[in-house]
Amino acid sequence: MNAPPKLSPAQPDATPSAWCSRLASWLEAGVLPVGLLILLTGMLWAEERPEYHTLFYALVALPAFVLLLLKKDARPLLLSSPIFLSYLAFAAWVMLSIAWSDTDKSLGSLLKRPLYIALLFAAVMQVGLADAQRSRKLLKLAVVIACSIGSVSLLLFLTTASEPRLVGYRALSNPILTAHVFGFFLALCIAAWIVEGNQHRPWKMLAMFALGGVILATASRGGMAAAGAALLWSALLSTNRRAAIACLVAALASIAILSAEPEIFTQRGLSLRPQLWAETLREVSLRPWLGYGYDAYIMLEIEGDTEKYPNPHSIPMAVLRQQGIIGLLLWIGLYGIALVSSWRARRDPMVLICSAAVVSGLVAGLTEGISYLSRPKEHWFLIWIPLSFLAAALALRNKSMDKTHEST
Repeated sequence: MNAPPKLSPAQPDATPSAWCSRLASWLEAGVLPVGLLILLTGMLWAEERPEYHTLFYALVALPAFVLLLLKKDARPLLLSSPIFLSYLAFAAWVMLSIAWSDTDKSLGSLLKRPLYIALLFAAVMQVGLADAQRSRKLLKLAVVIACSIGSVSLLLFLTTASEPRLVGYRALSNPILTAHVFGFFLALCIAAWIVEGNQHRPWKMLAMFALGGVILATASRGGMAAAGAALLWSALLSTNRRAAIACLVAALASIAILSAEPEIFTQRGLSLRPQLWAETLREVSLRPWLGYGYDAYIMLEIEGDTEKYPNPHSIPMAVLRQQGIIGLLLWIGLYGIALVSSWRARRDPMVLICSAAVVSGLVAGLTEGISYLSRPKEHWFLIWIPLSFLAAALALRNKSMDKTHEST
C-alpha cells in the first residue's frame, strides 16, 4: 500500500506581485504615518531645517512616490480631487513662468518644489485610504506633541527669555514663523472643540489655552487674526451652542487683552505693510498679466526709507508680483474651490476641522510670507499641509458616500 504523500509546509508567496503588496502595506501602514507625523511636528524639535527636509524626502516623498507606482487606488482619487487639480493648474503656470524669470537658481531645483507638494497630497491620501481613521489619529497625536512642546517653550520664555517676544526654539527662529506653525495646531483644536466638544475630557480646552498662550507670546497679530478666522469659520459651518460660546469668550478675551495690553496691537504700527504693498502694486502695474516669473529677484524700496525689502509680506501679493493676474486668479480659484467644497460637506467633522486650518492659514498669509511654493518649511503649515488634509478628507467622504449609494 502506497504511503500518503507528505504535505510540505506552506511557503510564503514569493511572487513579485506578493512582494509588491507587502511592500505597499508596509509603506502605507508604517512608514508614511511616521513620516507625516515627523512632517507635522519636525519643525518643533529638529535642530536645523536641512534635517527636517531630509526626513521629509526619506519618509514622505519617496514612500508616496513608490506607493503611486505600486498601487492604483490613490491615483483616481487624486485626479478627481478638485483641490488637487486646481493645485496642478497653479503649479503648471508657476513652472511656465520660470521662462521669463530672472532667477539664478537651477531649473531642476525649482521643478522639484511642486513635485514635493504633489507627493504630500499623495501621501495624505494614501494614509487615509489605508485606514480612514488614521489621518484623524495622526492629527490628534501631532496636536499632543505640539501642545507639549509649546507649553515647554512658553514656560522657558516666561522664566528665562530676555526677548520681548517668543522667538522659538530649535529650527524655529522667528516669532511670526513660530506663530505660523503653532497657529495650525490651534486652528485644529478650535474646530475640533466646536465640532465635538470636550466629550468628558478637557484636553481640547487645555490644548487651546496652551497654544493660544504661545500665539500671544509671539505677539503675532497675524497669528491672532488667523485664530479668530478659524473660530468664525468653524462657528459659521457648525452653528451650535459651543460655537456661540466660543465666539463670545473670544470677543471678551480680545477686549480684555486690548484694554490691559494695547501695545500688543499698537506698538509696531502697521509694520510698513501698506507701503510695501503699494510698491508691490506699482511694480505689478509694469507687468500685470504675466508677472515677473517664479522666484524672480525682488527688492522693494520705500520712499524715505534707506532699507530695501526682499519680501512684500503677503503671500497673495507675492503670487501677484511673480505670477501676474493670471497666477493670482488661479490662486484664488484654488482657495475658492477648497472653501466651497468645505461648505457643501460641512456636516463631515474631518472636513470642517481641516477647512478651519485652511482658513487660518489663508488669513495668516495675507500679511506675511513670500514662499507660496517651496520646500518644506513654516509656510507649508499655512498652505499645503491644510489643503492636502482637506483634499483627502473630501475625497474619502465622497468615496464613502459612493459606497453607501451602491449598497442601497
